[in-house]
Amino acid sequence: MISTKQAISSSLDFVNEIFDELKNLKVEEIEFSNDDKFWKITLGWEELKEDHSAILANPSYNPLKRTYKTFYVDKEYGEVKKMKNWKENSENSNI
Repeated sequence: MISTKQAISSSLDFVNEIFDELKNLKVEEIEFSNDDKFWKITLGWEELKEDHSAILANPSYNPLKRTYKTFYVDKEYGEVKKMKNWKENSENSNI
C-alpha cells in the first residue's frame, strides 16, 4: 500500500500535467474511499472567474474563484484512476 504522501504526490503530479500554471495549489482533504481501495485526495486552486469585467466597476472585486477537485488514487499502485468535481458535504462516489 502506498503512503499518504505518495498519494498526495501522485495527485499533484497528475493535476500539474493536465492543468497549466495553477495558482495557490493546496491539499484540502485526504480520506479513504468507502470501499477502502482508493485514497481520495482533494486539491484546490484559484482560477479567474468567467466574468471578471466587474473589476472595472468595483476595484475591490476579486476576479479569482477557488476550484476543488477530488482525485482517486489506487492505494496499491499509486495511480490516479479518477478525478471528480468536489462537492461540499457529499460522497462523490463509491468507486
